Amino acid sequence: MPVVVIRRGTGAPTARLTRAFSACHDFCSIPSLGLVLAAAAIIGGIIGSHLGSRRFAVRVISLCLATVLLIAGIKLLFTR
Repeated sequence: MPVVVIRRGTGAPTARLTRAFSACHDFCSIPSLGLVLAAAAIIGGIIGSHLGSRRFAVRVISLCLATVLLIAGIKLLFTR
């Protein structure tokens, strides 16, 4: 933050930079969080690949993907 203050940054970019720094600092202060997230990603990948290849029809997978993309698109439009 001192660099932004020295360069006389405006309010919005300074706030964004401070928020990003704060988020990084919070995530780095929890050392086991990375391991938990990695384990969750691996377990979710195993479960998802099993369900996608053996349990669900192609139509169900397509609808799930369409739903996820629709939600992501709506979130992108309304969170600016």
